[in-house]
Amino acid sequence: MKRAYKWVAFALCFALILLMGVEVVPLQDRAIVVGLAIDADEDGYSVAAQILMPSDDDSKSSGYIISEARSETLSGALTKISEQSNLIVAMSHCNLVILGKGVIDRGAYYSLDYLIRNAYLSENALLLASDGRAADILSAKTAYSETSSFYIQRALMEFGYYNDRTVRTIREFIVSQYTYNKANWLPIVTKRVAQSEEKPGTSGGGTESPEGSGEEQYVFDFSTTAVFRDGKYRFTLSQEGTTGLAYVNSVIEEGSVTVTDPETGDVYNCFIVKSRAKKSFEPDSLTATVEVRVKLILKEILSESDIYVPEDVEPADSIRALISEEIISDVVTAFETCRADGVDIFDLYGGFYGEGGASWRDSGSENYLGKATLNVKTDITFH
Repeated sequence: MKRAYKWVAFALCFALILLMGVEVVPLQDRAIVVGLAIDADEDGYSVAAQILMPSDDDSKSSGYIISEARSETLSGALTKISEQSNLIVAMSHCNLVILGKGVIDRGAYYSLDYLIRNAYLSENALLLASDGRAADILSAKTAYSETSSFYIQRALMEFGYYNDRTVRTIREFIVSQYTYNKANWLPIVTKRVAQSEEKPGTSGGGTESPEGSGEEQYVFDFSTTAVFRDGKYRFTLSQEGTTGLAYVNSVIEEGSVTVTDPETGDVYNCFIVKSRAKKSFEPDSLTATVEVRVKLILKEILSESDIYVPEDVEPADSIRALISEEIISDVVTAFETCRADGVDIFDLYGGFYGEGGASWRDSGSENYLGKATLNVKTDITFH
């Protein structure tokens, strides 16, 4: 009987909605934002939106525009974009937000407050930092895609996580802000002019676009990381530190490790099938252990030897040791660089507290980061 009442109530609600009508905004009246760049200076914010432009067929797009506006607040800048375009700004398809240097210097977390509260932005949208103006990244013409937003999304998400970059979503950045140590990070995106060999369908010298328009094309790099503490930017982690951070805090499904045998000069390149880290903690001795478990495929060996004999699927133990040394070095670089600035990048506090509980927090947590020992181990297998 109760189920019948529920169906009657549902039917009445549905009929009421039909009677009242549902207002649907046509596609051509919406500014469909697919990428957002936020810059800041002493006068306020500058927001650039990459907006898809509909064609005569509502189901297709005829390209994109970059609309930029300035205001004291983010909401004010977005309102101006709507006024300039005479379109309703729609953020539901925006999966990329880039924060300029001025924003991260001011406080990245606090600058996101409006977007988190009111802009209907997906919490799974990618969040990046720029070492310059974020708008310059968004407006850059890429060598492999018409739209920079889609190109960056593909580079960071669709082909797995690489070991030479980190990936952060808005949700992950916000969650880290509310941890005890408030350690946080964002990948930094930089652009450089694409050389001729980096462009599809071109040959010869020069850096002009294949259409001959003279417009430069760019490729992006994600090999460094902006590190934050308590919402404030502290420093930029090097490429080695970024790789170490990825080994510990990410599940890696792409990328490679290349080492050189010091005795023979042979170069070994290995593809990463999968890499993940296992952490363990001993709060009494303030010792943290990270074991990086890596599955590799031996992809290529470059040798100048006249009597070179191809390796089997698995290289010699000496090469395995070189790979292990490189991974350990990258992880230690990330840890020591961050510790020097008081940033608990691997959340040792959470690990020690999880094992030791309130008694450790009350008696053993003072200056835990400075006193802690990090042991890094590897478990390397070949396929």
